[in-house]
Amino acid sequence: MPGEAEDMGDLDQPATKRDLLALETRLEVRFEVRFDELRRHVDVVVESFKTEFGNLYDWTPATTSSLALRIDRLETNHGSRLLTLETRVARLEKRRK
Repeated sequence: MPGEAEDMGDLDQPATKRDLLALETRLEVRFEVRFDELRRHVDVVVESFKTEFGNLYDWTPATTSSLALRIDRLETNHGSRLLTLETRVARLEKRRK
């Protein structure tokens, strides 16, 4: 591929085998460089996913166990709160009468 500074007057000439081989070599090198960049990028993304899934795996049991404890506390306190509310309503109704 000619650079900008090169004379492009010979573009009407047919390409020789040597020209095509040189072009093929340059394209192969470009492809290999791009493939290596892509492979590195995919490796980085895979590592990131592994880390994030590891964090998710650690977070899930911690969250569900703490959620279960909070629900247990709510259920335990529910009876006493309900009794307190019923007592307050009964007192208010008694005052109204």
